[in-house]
Amino acid sequence: MPAAGPVPPRRGTSIVVWILLGIAGLFVIGVLGFMGAVYWFARNPVGAIARIVNAANPDAEVLNVDNENRRVTIRNRRDGKEVTLSLDDVKNGRITFSATDENGKTGQVEIGAGSGQLPSWVPVYPGARIESHINGSGVDDNAMEEGGMYTFASSDQPAQVLTFYQDKARDLGMKVEMTTATSDAGHFTAADDDGKRSMVVLVGSGSGSGATGTVTFKRKR
Repeated sequence: MPAAGPVPPRRGTSIVVWILLGIAGLFVIGVLGFMGAVYWFARNPVGAIARIVNAANPDAEVLNVDNENRRVTIRNRRDGKEVTLSLDDVKNGRITFSATDENGKTGQVEIGAGSGQLPSWVPVYPGARIESHINGSGVDDNAMEEGGMYTFASSDQPAQVLTFYQDKARDLGMKVEMTTATSDAGHFTAADDDGKRSMVVLVGSGSGSGATGTVTFKRKR
C-alpha cells in the first residue's frame, strides 16, 4: 500500500508515482477505515465523514459536502492540495478520490475489495479470487499514466499460477526476467522494450492448498 504520509511531487517524477504516493498518501488516508461503519450507522454519512476528517487531522479543511452525490472535497492547509472523496460505492468496500496539483496534474485513485477497474491489458489468473486492489491514473499536458496492484488467491498450485503470468507477459510482448522460482513460490518482473508497460508478479503458497499472489503494474501513454 502507499506510504502513510504525503510525498510532494518533484519535476520529472512520473505521474503514477505522484498519484500513488502523493494523493493516496494524503492526510485523508488515515480516516478511511472509519468509512464503512459511518456509512451504515450514520443518517448523514457524508456529513459524518466530514466531521471525522476535521477531527482526525487539524490540517484538513472540508471545502464542500455534497450529500446528493456522496462526495466530500477536502483541502490540505499545508500545501493547498484538494482531494475529492467519492463515497457512492463505500457500502461495497470501495472508495475513490481524485486531486489536481498546482501544476495542473490530475489523478484518481480507487482502493477497495475485488478487482475494481483493472486495465484491460493486465492479466488475471482464471478462476482466481481478487481480494483487494488499488488503481491509479493521472494526466498532465504531455502524458497519461496508470498503475496499481491487486492481490489474489487461487486453488491451483503456485508453479502453475506463476507459469500462467509468465506466458501472459510474453504474449504481451514483454521481456520476462525471473528473480526466484520454486515449487512453492516465485517472483518475476516483465517490461516492454520501450519501458511503457511493466509488471511485477509475486506468487506464494496459500494458508492451505493453493496459491496467493500480488500483481503490480504500470503503463505510460
